[in-house]
Amino acid sequence: MRGCSWIAALAMFLLTYSSAQAQHACSLSKFDPRYFRWFSDPELYVFARPDPTLVDKQSSSCRQHVLACLRKIRGNGATHRLVASRFKPSSREGEATTPIPTAYAKELVALLGTGGPFDVPSELRVGNDVLRTLHSLPADQGKILARILALIVNTSNRPLITFEADVPVAAILAFQTTLAERKIRCLVGTEQMPLPETSISLFDYLVCSPESFPHPYGDQAAVSYARCYAGDRPVLFRVKKAQFYPEVFWLATGAAGIRYEFGDDICTPEENKGLSYARGVVTLLRVGRFRPLSLEADSTSHMCSWEFRVLSFPARFVLPMGAAFTWRPKLPLQETNVYPFWLDVMNDVFVENAPIVRCSKEVTLSERLPVEGRPYAFGIVHMPTEDDRQTTIGPITPLEGELETYVEALAEKLGTTTSSVPQ
Repeated sequence: MRGCSWIAALAMFLLTYSSAQAQHACSLSKFDPRYFRWFSDPELYVFARPDPTLVDKQSSSCRQHVLACLRKIRGNGATHRLVASRFKPSSREGEATTPIPTAYAKELVALLGTGGPFDVPSELRVGNDVLRTLHSLPADQGKILARILALIVNTSNRPLITFEADVPVAAILAFQTTLAERKIRCLVGTEQMPLPETSISLFDYLVCSPESFPHPYGDQAAVSYARCYAGDRPVLFRVKKAQFYPEVFWLATGAAGIRYEFGDDICTPEENKGLSYARGVVTLLRVGRFRPLSLEADSTSHMCSWEFRVLSFPARFVLPMGAAFTWRPKLPLQETNVYPFWLDVMNDVFVENAPIVRCSKEVTLSERLPVEGRPYAFGIVHMPTEDDRQTTIGPITPLEGELETYVEALAEKLGTTTSSVPQ
């Protein structure tokens, strides 16, 4: 039967990886349909791992620099565009060729993971160049691609599957129908924007490029503009030139995540600045474990542009506007220990201030920027005093040479005398 030989061969390979379906699957949030869920519900996504082919094209010094930067970004998602050159022409009558080589199938399984503790959410991007290698007719292109990916995702984590803007709707419909016949549920999205109303229902999420939105919708109003088309569907923003402040604002006003993309020359000063901004966004989100952010409308801060809180997590932060500011974040009614911190966006320096203990209802923080003219975030993590055993901050102990003074001071406080330091 036409095409059965390569499907059977690929199935045999994949069954050797795992006989059970992976436990982790990407799905829509049950808490809020604007977001996704992966390890927690809901969770923001930051896809900050470029395709290896982009890095491999660079000189050795540039490649080492970029890889070092990417290791520091530590986003919680990976993205991969299917490579047309890795596919062979589809099976014809009397032939037994395999559209996807076994080596490439292994790479995709490794990318998606099989439910391990270090797996990250993944997105597979599909362009029309890949579909053309499979067949000449769009409907058959979608069917063949669905058969290939069904065998892969049946034994791996379920990815997001994003079709680029040039993919025909007929191919996407055939792809979704074929996956449904095999009872495999993957979330399917598109990069086409804007979408006709008749096509929106085909997709679970949209991927948008804010720089393509008309003025003035490319900045603070970007999420609202995308929602005109997406409704309650999650929206991922595709970013080519990273900027710290707009991206934090987008994530706080309803974007489900950010997909960072990099230019052809990723070692220019401008690209280096973008890598720093991306790293800063990820570091800030990691404080709140990638939970969604919300913008506080009743901010009591002075000289701060925005105040944010983290959903279902005891963390808040502000983005200072001037060199000095006063911030009065609200706290629970019970006694709370507050741990302030600074984040330098440009070099990812994360500094914890001295804790403030036994606060209730509100705390007043008066701060100055460590260095003027640089982007910073200032925040707090707070815990109820009765639950906080200061497990991350150990007891203060004297350094070498300080022990005798320490013992003498302690003895004086206790009203006793000592003539020597105990050994």
